[in-house]
Amino acid sequence: MKTDAPHRREAGMTLVCPQCDLAVVVVDVGDATNETMTCHTMMKPARPMRCWRVYPQPSDAAMVAGALYTDEPSGLTVRCTRPGVGALRLASRRLSPATPQPLRRTAV
Repeated sequence: MKTDAPHRREAGMTLVCPQCDLAVVVVDVGDATNETMTCHTMMKPARPMRCWRVYPQPSDAAMVAGALYTDEPSGLTVRCTRPGVGALRLASRRLSPATPQPLRRTAV
């Protein structure tokens, strides 16, 4: 499994902001090996969240639950699972909504 060694992030890992409860799941760690992921403070690993649970969207939310966000320079991609008022940053760069990609059909 691909991880970024200094921060031990890996695909499928849940990270939360201890201050605003923003939660994301890492989809792809990309090449973000030495960069710190922050919201209000450093994001912390957390227990996985149930995907069926719906959280209310705060009126001042910076990220939308269910949406993909990416850091273009590094390729880090996360899915927001619980909105919060903070904006996710990697090495002081704000993550931006990922461009939609068509689903690929695979042979079964």
